Amino acid sequence: MRGAGPRHATYLWHCNAVGAYSLYDQPQANWPRGVRVADAEGAARFTSIVPGCYAGRWPHIHFEVFKSPEAAVSGEAAVLTARFALPQDVLARFTKALPDTRAAPGRRS
Repeated sequence: MRGAGPRHATYLWHCNAVGAYSLYDQPQANWPRGVRVADAEGAARFTSIVPGCYAGRWPHIHFEVFKSPEAAVSGEAAVLTARFALPQDVLARFTKALPDTRAAPGRRS
């Protein structure tokens, strides 16, 4: 992920392969989530699984950018909150390995 300023912290999260979110669908869990601090060029690298999907949503990843690592954990408001959808050509490489989520409970987020 590139575009944050140096030392900005990015908090990233997404659902698991069957469309469930930790902290929401499974409050006792805390996956797949993470925070990274941008380098001097504003880049941060994340490694994770391919998110699944749920009724009405294309596989996507949420993120928030904070002005510092301290702001990310202090309750300060993010300077940017957004999500991005995964490109279809990238997903095509993984769809045969993903579980069938057609019967998974729907979400409204």
